[in-house]
Amino acid sequence: MACNLKNVGSSAVSCKENFSGVGTKLFLFLPEDLQAAPTYDEEKAEYIEASFTFKESKGAYEVILKPKSGKVTSSSNANGGGFSNVFTGIVAKSMDEMSHIARVLNNRNFGAMVSDGSGKYYVLYSPDFDNEFSLESDTGDTPDSDHGHTLTITCSPMLYPLTKWAGTL
Repeated sequence: MACNLKNVGSSAVSCKENFSGVGTKLFLFLPEDLQAAPTYDEEKAEYIEASFTFKESKGAYEVILKPKSGKVTSSSNANGGGFSNVFTGIVAKSMDEMSHIARVLNNRNFGAMVSDGSGKYYVLYSPDFDNEFSLESDTGDTPDSDHGHTLTITCSPMLYPLTKWAGTL
């Protein structure tokens, strides 16, 4: 049971970067394509490495994000338990394809992962609760203005804030 406290920010100095933001690739998957439901690690705020193994000929689908547009935020669910994890990012290229899959994401359960910049992924997926998807789109009003789909994926509840996975997609 993961009910023990740990030291945070110990006196050992680490010379390892801790980047802000997320990578430029969002990965989407369908729960029925997984070989088994993922399992939380009891010692870390992560799923175990053996989680997210896909059935043969199945896998995750890549969505390219606008650079420096993505982030994951978390908040505790007071009195309800667990945490709400929310991904927000912009798709500015392949807008027609994103419009097409937005309909799928809007009407069924799915999972999402995005790189944390250090070899792991932030995970927005719970085997017990469906993700929520929302989309706002803008064509821009002049040839040099911003445009794109702003995606918001919410997974709540999850056991941990900023839940990660250290595996290979």
